[in-house]
Formats: sequence, structure tokens, C-alpha cells
Amino acid sequence: MDNDLSPAVAEALHAVSFDCVHVLKQFPDYPDGSADDAVILEYCVRTQTIWITSDEKRERLIKRFPSQAQKVTLLLVKGPKNFPAWL
Repeated sequence: MDNDLSPAVAEALHAVSFDCVHVLKQFPDYPDGSADDAVILEYCVRTQTIWITSDEKRERLIKRFPSQAQKVTLLLVKGPKNFPAWL
């Protein structure tokens, strides 16, 4: 789960038997725990992991890597207009 969503969302998914890890826990060595999108994309390809985010910029990033894009599932979570994604 990307850092634009609350770690509590990852914890809630994990609590109902989804194997979900927030980027802050998966990549603790990065400044502020926020790994670059390219690092996350490579990780998702390598581990066949679904990338959960609310940031539409991730869709453009995946388009920049067409060979990897076919190997990654991007789950874009959007709330109502003006609803903070981190909630």
C-alpha cells in the first residue's frame, strides 16, 4: 500500500486476512519511509504484488514502463470529492 493512504488501511486489510503491507514498513530505509515509485513498481513486479494507491500519478508511471505494466495490478482507491485520501 502506497504512502498516500494511511497505514491503518493496510492494518485493517491485514486484520481481515489480506497480506497487505504499507510502504512505510516495507521500505524503512528510505527517508520518511517513502520509497520512490520506481522502487515500488520494481518490487511489485518482482513479488507479483498489487499496488494500492489513491495517487493517479502512479498510472502515468506505469505507462512509462510498458513491459512492467503488464505484470502489475494497480488498485486506485478514490474517495468522494474533497475527501482526504489519508483518512
